[in-house]
Amino acid sequence: MNGHGGTVSSAVFSPEGRRVVIASEDGTARVWNADTGREVAPLKGHDGSVYSAAFSPDGRRVVTASDDKTARVWDADTGREIASLKGHEGSVRSAAFGPDGWRVVTASDDKTARVWDPDPYTPNTWGQRATLKGHAGAVRSAAFSPDGRRVVTASTTDNTARVWDADTGREIASLKGHDGTVYSAAFSPDGWRVVTASDDKTARVWDADTGREIASLNGHEGSVRSAAFSPDGWRVVTASDDKTASVWDANIGREIASLKGHEGYVVSAAFSPDGKRVGTASYDKTARVWDADTGREIASLKGHKWPVYSATFSPDGRRVVTASVDGTARLGPRHRARNRVLERT
Repeated sequence: MNGHGGTVSSAVFSPEGRRVVIASEDGTARVWNADTGREVAPLKGHDGSVYSAAFSPDGRRVVTASDDKTARVWDADTGREIASLKGHEGSVRSAAFGPDGWRVVTASDDKTARVWDPDPYTPNTWGQRATLKGHAGAVRSAAFSPDGRRVVTASTTDNTARVWDADTGREIASLKGHDGTVYSAAFSPDGWRVVTASDDKTARVWDADTGREIASLNGHEGSVRSAAFSPDGWRVVTASDDKTASVWDANIGREIASLKGHEGYVVSAAFSPDGKRVGTASYDKTARVWDADTGREIASLKGHKWPVYSATFSPDGRRVVTASVDGTARLGPRHRARNRVLERT
């Protein structure tokens, strides 16, 4: 996807896999047709960099997070702004829909996360349901549990992740133990566990209700930038500054496979929907697809001119979309190194 004037911060598929939304530091997000590579709708209105963009579960709306201290909800087909979520006193770093497709959670540099609900009496208005306060520093990520009843947040300065009640904002558990910045936190598919990634070179698995540490994933020789569960919840994949990704047993912390081949920091890693493959993104300007069981490289997706920030599978697992500092996103088929830039018309 070519047409942005700045770093592409994120790129993700719609739930049906026919569209992609990308967020850019040029202050816009854009929806693209994943089959033709053409722009469907520009989402314009933010006054600062857009750090993240995500579809609602039904694919009809997009929520964006921006440096302008707001999140915004948009019509995914027309690009019309539906609502502006105002209240944060710092940059909004991430925004995501809950499983109902209406509730939104945002994470901000103002040390809070916030939960927003549509106002039943005022069309096109979202109000604050709860403010999640307790972190001592910027909150860089926030995500709902699969049932939507809880939120997990990660902070870059207080070295913790926290689990909250999404309705009341009450803190349920503080996940303490890391000795460095916590870059990401995510629930397991069953919602009972959380995995965190940290600058202390570890990822950790926690009990989401009690905050008890279940397993420490030790072995990386550099910061762990991301950590995510497999679709069945039995494994975790991590991405590290040591130029590798690793697949781990989520219950005992044993390394199952080491994914080696990148020549730069690996900044993100995620499983395919069937859990059989892993997609990684690296500062070496490539994304790669790997066999999750053996660690064998299946494909190298080349073409970007600058570091690649993310690589995300389509819902059917057949394609990968990448986001890069070079201002483009690219679509690659599953088992080929060829890829296509999504071009703006």
